[in-house]
Amino acid sequence: MKSKLTTFVALVTCTGLGLAGVASAGDPPYPTDVTIREQNGDFHGKVKSPEGGQQCIEDRKVTVFKKQDGPDKRINSDTTDTAGSWNTGNTHVGKGKYYAKAKAVLLKTDEVFCEKGKSETVTVN
Repeated sequence: MKSKLTTFVALVTCTGLGLAGVASAGDPPYPTDVTIREQNGDFHGKVKSPEGGQQCIEDRKVTVFKKQDGPDKRINSDTTDTAGSWNTGNTHVGKGKYYAKAKAVLLKTDEVFCEKGKSETVTVN
C-alpha cells in the first residue's frame, strides 16, 4: 500500500510541475499592434510590440485581407524584417476596404507569447 501511495504522490507532483511550466509560458502575453498603409495598390506597415520587444516584431507573418460579404478575401502576405516592417508589394487591388492581421505566436525557446494583432481598415478608391 505504501508503494502505491508513494507512486501516486510522485505522479501528482510531476503533473503539477508540468502544468506549472505550461502556465508560465507566455506569461504575460505581449500585445501586438499592426499598422497598414496603401499607396497605388502597395500595402505596407509595421508590427509593433513595445512590451514584447524584438522577439514579437521580427519574423512575424502579416496577411492583408479585403472586406467583403461572407468571409474576407486573403490578398497577400509578407514576413516582417528586424524593424517590424512588412510590404506586400503591388497587389493590383481594386476599390474596397482592406486590413492586415498578424497571428498570435508562442516562441517556445523564450517562453514568450505574442498576441494577435489587427490593423485599422484602409479604403482604396
